[in-house]
Amino acid sequence: MNFFTSKISRIAAGTLAAAAVVAGSATPAMASSADWPSRWWDPSNVIESPVNPDHAEGALNNVSFTNKADGSHTVQAQSFATVQVKADGTGFTPGQYYTVRAGLVKSNETSNIVVYTWQTYRATEDGKINIDLGIKSPGSTQAGEQLIGTVNVYNANDVRQDGRPQKVDQRCALMCKRVAPLASHSDFNDANSTISFT
Repeated sequence: MNFFTSKISRIAAGTLAAAAVVAGSATPAMASSADWPSRWWDPSNVIESPVNPDHAEGALNNVSFTNKADGSHTVQAQSFATVQVKADGTGFTPGQYYTVRAGLVKSNETSNIVVYTWQTYRATEDGKINIDLGIKSPGSTQAGEQLIGTVNVYNANDVRQDGRPQKVDQRCALMCKRVAPLASHSDFNDANSTISFT
């Protein structure tokens, strides 16, 4: 499993783009287990914090999770197809580095991230982040299941090399509070963020 991949920033056609500089993806340990969220002793169980209004920055618009092959919101179960994540980030600090963490969550379990990916971007001169990521759909999914896409934007220094947010208390070992994202999209009623498996 590739936890950390370096990418070279590219400037295209003479314009400053929000270039991806670090990327990775992962399936949390035991993610396919039905009772994974109740395993309080599992160190891979990351409880993401909500956005702190006093520390919020930017906004996420036009968020979509689609089957990369055909642009639909339907994926064949157990196919490991790539789900494409797109979003427009606005209102961020120009030139600042941000890490975007995108995940697929079971539609009936708001805290159970089944699979996630992350990538670090540099905001453009007008404070934009053009998010374009790919997540491999998990092989444990069954026909009839749905997964909901979530996107969080963090200060790049607040995300570890394995794509997990830093702990608020570094001495904590289990069920640890995590650093809050600056912006987030998590809407379980958003059809554009829903992937259905057939």
